[in-house]
Order: sequence, then structure tokens, then C-alpha cells
Amino acid sequence: MIRHTRVLILLGALFLGSVASAQTAEEVREAGEAFSRGRSALKAQSYVEAAEHFEVADHKVPSHQALQMALHCRIQAEQLEQAAVLAVLGKELYPENKAIAELAGPVLKKADEQLHKVDISCSEECSLVVGTKVIHGRAAMRRVIYLTPGSQVVTASWSESRSAKREVEAVAGAASQLSFHAPALEKPPQITPPISPNVKPIREEPKQDAPPDEGGWSPAVFWTGVGLTAVAGGLTVWSGLDTQNNPGVDAVRRECGNGGPRCEELYDDGVSRQTRTNVLIGVTAGIGALTLIVGGFATDWGEPSESTQDGREGSNAAKLTVSPWIHVGDGATLGAMGRF
Repeated sequence: MIRHTRVLILLGALFLGSVASAQTAEEVREAGEAFSRGRSALKAQSYVEAAEHFEVADHKVPSHQALQMALHCRIQAEQLEQAAVLAVLGKELYPENKAIAELAGPVLKKADEQLHKVDISCSEECSLVVGTKVIHGRAAMRRVIYLTPGSQVVTASWSESRSAKREVEAVAGAASQLSFHAPALEKPPQITPPISPNVKPIREEPKQDAPPDEGGWSPAVFWTGVGLTAVAGGLTVWSGLDTQNNPGVDAVRRECGNGGPRCEELYDDGVSRQTRTNVLIGVTAGIGALTLIVGGFATDWGEPSESTQDGREGSNAAKLTVSPWIHVGDGATLGAMGRF
């Protein structure tokens, strides 16, 4: 599930909330293909293979449907360690999802009795590996995992090939904590070219400051940006409501939880609508930020010149008329038309 985003837009002042990065079309396509392969493997009762495909789909485009199906398959395959990790992840990400809660409850109760629980914290968002098995889930600063009793090696990894390892003596029914600190990024060495003793250094002439640029853009450009941001924000709100209502959480849960024939269709439809909403959020944020820059640094808010106040001379001055427009069809587009 893609994280919720809030965008507040007021005329005259723009306040932009945090924006979740949208998945690319390629990621959405790959997620859909992985989910379809997972369903096929599930029908063939190849539970391990099905779980792996559903986890790939959840990695490409996070969703409670894919995570729920992966958890179900790990349970069917009797892989308690992997199922417990997915159960913890599902309860943290989707605490109000009843289907995931029903699957996770018995799994975690059994894991607390038979496995070793580890609460892991990282100084920076990290990915985890136990032995040679990658722990499913996005990089995070805190994770809870379960280990099979015995000697286990837990590895945390970060960008730039940085990693750290810890060895854990896992005991059934016990719990422990691990803390990982990300190594500092190495700075590339600075190479200073050698200077020959017979070569005199070139003396640089002081640079003359360029003459200041007079004037700036018309305030109409700023107000056009404000209008476009408001229009895009309205379209984003509409898209968000449409995403929640079509096809709807209950419809997808009912189909996918029972392996219904329309599960894949409803899943793809929901992912497509979420992607559309995220793209609109990004467009709104971009226009809003650009409008702030234009208003603060590139707009001439000074008084009109005397020549424009003079009726005879101002009659020939350039005029700017800009109108924002928006179109909603197969895809949403917005822009502005103007005459100078």
C-alpha cells in the first residue's frame, strides 16, 4: 500500500505536505505479472513458489493484497520463520486489515513459542539478510524478525555496498535485541596535479561582476501557477476518492481472499488508480514548488513604471493574459494558455 499523502493548497500561500514517490509504469507492470504468476502457482498448490511471486509483487508495488497472499502461502508451506516475518510486517503496515490480522495472530503465537524473536534497530534505513535469505520488506530503521533456533548470522546492508553482521544464538521462546550502525560513506580522494618548478602558475585576472539583471516576470505568471496548483490539487482529491471507492477494499478482499476469478482484474485496477493518484500528487507538488520559486525570486512585484501609467505611452505596453485549463479523459492533463 502506498503511503497516504496530504497536500494543502490555499490561494496566495501554498503549503505542500510530504509526497510519496510513485511507482513507475514498469514496476506496476512487473507487479501485475508477478501477482498473476503467484495465483497460477497457488492454484497448482506450489505454495513456496506462489509466496515468492506474491512477495515480488509486494516489493514492486506494496499492497495489502499481495502481502496477505504471500502470508497465506507461507503458512500453507509450513514455513513458520518466513510467515512470522510477514505477519509482523502486515500488522505494522495494515493494522486495520482484518484478513491479515486473522492470519497473523495464530502465526505469531506459534512463533513466540517455537522461534527466537529479534527486535532490530538501524541508525539508517537498512535491509536485512539472515544467512543467505533476504528478509522481505522495504528498508527501515526498525524491524522485528524471527529466527530458527541455533547459530544465526544477521546482516544489515545500506547503500554504497555498506554492511554490518551480528551473530545470534537463537533459542526457542526467547527474545533479544540487535542494533546496527551504518558505516560512514567514504569520500573520494582529492588528487592535486603536480606543479613543475620551472612552470610559473597562471595568474587569474579578477572577474568583473556582470551587470544586474533588471526587472522580472509578471505577477500574472505567479497567479497562474497558483491557479494550476489549485486545479491539480482538486483533481488529486478526486482521484484519491475514486481510488478508495473503485473497486473498493471490500471487493478486492472478497475476491482475492477466496481466490475468486476477478482477483487479478480488481488488483490491477486498484494499482492503476493508486498510480494515477500518486502521479497527480507529484504534479501538484512540482507546480506548487515552482510557483513558490517564481513568486519569491523571479517575479517583479514593483510598482508600474511611469511610462505604463501614462495613458499615451502605456497604451502600447505589452499585456499578459493567462488562463489555466485541465482535461480529464483517458488520462488527466493540465496546462495554461496565454497571449502576450
